[in-house]
Amino acid sequence: MNVAVDRVEVNTNKEVDSLLRKFWELQSISIKEENETKEIDKDIFKDFNKLIILKDGGYEVKLPFNDRVRELCDNYKIAYNRINSLVERFKKNPEFYQMYKDVINDYLKKGITEEDLNNP
Repeated sequence: MNVAVDRVEVNTNKEVDSLLRKFWELQSISIKEENETKEIDKDIFKDFNKLIILKDGGYEVKLPFNDRVRELCDNYKIAYNRINSLVERFKKNPEFYQMYKDVINDYLKKGITEEDLNNP
């Protein structure tokens, strides 16, 4: 005679449960009528098709700008401070610097990014 015993234990995680509930509540808020969404999509694609250009075997699309949005402020000082902070971190952790450098070189090799020759 073979006897098999399976034990099942159920634990609930209130934090995960709460996060999932919030997620689904937010998802349900963004649900729109199908017809309304289709009309919005038509307008978006109409504008998109006006801005798309075939260039060097690829596509280039201008960013859609909202005329009601004011110009962005100059963030030079913030960027300058961030790069200085990163350089200091590189000095403290040469392994991190090498990993960072490897990723950037990989991006360059794959064409994901390119060097700005105007600002060496």
